[in-house]
Amino acid sequence: MNIATVCSAQFGYAITNENDTIKGYVKYQRNYLNNHLELEIWKTKRDKNPQKFPLNQFKEYTFKKDTFRILTNCIVDYHDRIAEYDKIEFRLEQNGKLTLYSNYSNSSFSIPGGPGGGMMTYSTSSKIYFIADENGNI
Repeated sequence: MNIATVCSAQFGYAITNENDTIKGYVKYQRNYLNNHLELEIWKTKRDKNPQKFPLNQFKEYTFKKDTFRILTNCIVDYHDRIAEYDKIEFRLEQNGKLTLYSNYSNSSFSIPGGPGGGMMTYSTSSKIYFIADENGNI
């Protein structure tokens, strides 16, 4: 019996914090042993020894036709609050004089009416757009 392993990844690139570009098939994954995010980069679709890198070594990468930027020491104005991030990951929507990013915001809330008079919890996810000016202010 033949068993084939099917792997798919988008051919693209990753840019390191030192501005080096690594080209290949990029796979985004979570390392469950230490709960860190990492990129796996294959030179070819059948690469037997892909390189694995912690995500914190990169400032930009492509995955499934999307480009992601990792911003460090970032201040984001949410209109109702200002948040500071050591590191935040945005999907690049448009690049130019103004840069348009997007990300998802997840929230949950509970209301009475669950089984046995308990609470029912609902989760929502919404896409949020961010604009960065020429100076990188978001």
